[in-house]
Amino acid sequence: LDLPYVGSAVLASAVAMDKGVSKSIFAQAGIPQARHVTLREDKVTPDSLNDVVLLLGFPIFVKPANMGSSVGVSKAHDLHELRVAVQLAASYDQWIICEEAIVGREIEVAVIGNRSPRASVAGEITPGNDFYDYEDKYVTDSATLMIPAPLSEDESTELRALAIRAYETLRCEGMARVDF
Repeated sequence: LDLPYVGSAVLASAVAMDKGVSKSIFAQAGIPQARHVTLREDKVTPDSLNDVVLLLGFPIFVKPANMGSSVGVSKAHDLHELRVAVQLAASYDQWIICEEAIVGREIEVAVIGNRSPRASVAGEITPGNDFYDYEDKYVTDSATLMIPAPLSEDESTELRALAIRAYETLRCEGMARVDF
């Protein structure tokens, strides 16, 4: 369209949008992440779901690979919930991500720049729901944000370095938010 815009070029934008592809690239780069399985909806069978459970255990987060803002994301605590969650995710995308649930904190770091990207101070989101879902983000507004996140200097330095590493690995430009 020949219109100016800010942010990453086509490759980084497309790769960052697809959680399955970006997770594969992060794995190749040695960037730590939750254990996960990427499934195409036509390959979802009782056996493949049993394999997911054996690998990840419960609870399991289920996400459409190509959505944002937690649209279509569920947390499954048993096989029935997993089947329902996979069906929901598949209603948004043919590729589905199943991730192990990690008990932890929701930390985010902004990264800005091109050849010499810089990371912001980390922020922490405390969800108002079981996890930081769409409703929590846009409907109830019950989550709280702490900036800066209560982290040690070493933790902050490590997260900011990982954010820049993820940004550079996906060839991002302009700006991005990296979630931990």
